[in-house]
Amino acid sequence: MKVDQFKLEQYACMLDDTDMQLWILKDTETYGFVNQAHADFLGKEKKDIENKKLWNVLNEKEAQQCIYSNIKAQQSVSKNVEVFQQKEKIISKEWITNSEGELRLLHITKTPILDEENNVKYIVGKAYDLTEEEERKNKCAISEQQYGALVENQTDFICRFLPNGELTYANKAFCCYLNKQYEELVGKSVLTVVPKDEHEKIKKSLQSFSIEKPIQTYAHSVIDAIGNISWIRWTNQAFFSENGEIIEFQSVGTDITELKNAKKVLEKKVEENKKILHEVIEYDKLKTEFFSNISHELRTPLNLILSTIQLIDYQEKNHIKDLKLRTKLKSIVKQNCYRLLRLINNLIDVTKIDSGYFNMNLGNYNIVSIVEEITLSVSEYIKNKHIHFCFDTNVEEKIMACDPDHIERIILNLLSNAVKFTRLNGNIMVNIYDKGKSIIISVKDTGIGIPKDKQNIIFDRFRQIDKSFTRNHEGSGIGLSLVQSLVKMYKGEIIVKSEENKGSEFIVELPVKILENDIKEVKKRYNNDYVESINIEFSDIYSIE
Repeated sequence: MKVDQFKLEQYACMLDDTDMQLWILKDTETYGFVNQAHADFLGKEKKDIENKKLWNVLNEKEAQQCIYSNIKAQQSVSKNVEVFQQKEKIISKEWITNSEGELRLLHITKTPILDEENNVKYIVGKAYDLTEEEERKNKCAISEQQYGALVENQTDFICRFLPNGELTYANKAFCCYLNKQYEELVGKSVLTVVPKDEHEKIKKSLQSFSIEKPIQTYAHSVIDAIGNISWIRWTNQAFFSENGEIIEFQSVGTDITELKNAKKVLEKKVEENKKILHEVIEYDKLKTEFFSNISHELRTPLNLILSTIQLIDYQEKNHIKDLKLRTKLKSIVKQNCYRLLRLINNLIDVTKIDSGYFNMNLGNYNIVSIVEEITLSVSEYIKNKHIHFCFDTNVEEKIMACDPDHIERIILNLLSNAVKFTRLNGNIMVNIYDKGKSIIISVKDTGIGIPKDKQNIIFDRFRQIDKSFTRNHEGSGIGLSLVQSLVKMYKGEIIVKSEENKGSEFIVELPVKILENDIKEVKKRYNNDYVESINIEFSDIYSIE
């Protein structure tokens, strides 16, 4: 067969240009062709190797290892004799000394080339250097062992996981914290130990890592094997490949459950303190308004009394006899004395209620009769104010435990408010409804009504809706608060229904209770028995003439 010399030269150049060592064995102990890489490794010229015996190229020991298979210490070496005998490719890893006297680990493949009669014509050998790769593996194995020994003795929780969340490692502290075995965690998603409502937050956090920002710290809750939830603060570090892709995450965690709980308690206390502070500020504001209002309430009647006395003194000094004027002046003095008395009574009663010393003289009374007498006693006064008045009830008698003085105080205060805010020719209606286990007293008017944004404060102490100087009535802002306190002492309830410019309705509901062995008949009181109470309760209603 004619051989193309040019092609042979090209093939030889190509084989010499590769880093892989290549050679031909004519028989078990004779070199044929060798490429430059193999010659360089042996530190010889190609001409000093080709067509030479292995004995003349290699040292005696290495030559024997390559040729024969009876060297017990080198059972893993691919022997030339074995290749020729078995007629099969043999792959091995062998430590061979190079030209510089260094032992190098080579990956060697020896492939027999057979003729038509299935006899070995020659062997093709190839090898590449594994020394550095092996050293890297050994170093990695040592580093892995050192890493494991280091992190296993840590009290902090340490784990590693892939970008898809799959755990690749969890130290003993983390396994014990979750009451789980190593095998129960590794290979599973890190999210299996995290409550579902935090999954999205963690996914977004992991997506935010970059080469510029490889370390991040955040906290989230975890669930252990028996369902207990606790909190861990994690410091995560991302490791990147050469092309900038995340290879793996490493996390170091610390239990912050107690700190988290303490923070919640602290936040709750801060909120409570803020609320208390706000209430104190509001209360101080109310007290300031109250004392300002009280000073006005005290000063106004005192000024009127003093001015009236000065006018009476002037009349006496100048011998002026005007009986009509004298009667009017005496009426002014009396009304303002009642105003002072009402204010003082309210302040004393509020103080007694706050300190728990307000007396309840309970007895079994017909409450319908009590309310009717009180309302009828004030009806003439209301009609004189050009206001229509009506009383109605669906029951004539309802015996229950109550204090008549308390009921009188409640009704007169509500009627006083109704008169204050009802215009001329308006209507005031008092109704009683029997609900069996409770009694309802309704005081309704067609007055100016209460704005919706003010209805929630009318029972607050010291609050007034109308603070203008042109109002046609005075008040300390205690009355409705006192009424509510009295109603609550009976375990009852008072509510208001109101619409601006259409009127208001105050509804008092009292539970019906009977005192054993105390059935009393309510003695009729004459209208003038209530005069003093009416004069006091209605003393802050006047007209500017």
